[in-house]
Amino acid sequence: MTIRQVEEATQNCRRSAEQLRQMAQNESNPNVQKLLLEAAHHLDVGLAELEYIMTESTVSI
Repeated sequence: MTIRQVEEATQNCRRSAEQLRQMAQNESNPNVQKLLLEAAHHLDVGLAELEYIMTESTVSI
């Protein structure tokens, strides 16, 4: 996987997390809203892990 592909995947995850948050704002069912926000959070955690790997890793990528 090239660095460009990683960047594109990262951007797609960010967009998806934002879409999930927007869906949660428009959702009237609190249980569904909670699940949507949780899904967005999981994407955020994955992105944070990826950023760490890309910036703090001692192994070249």
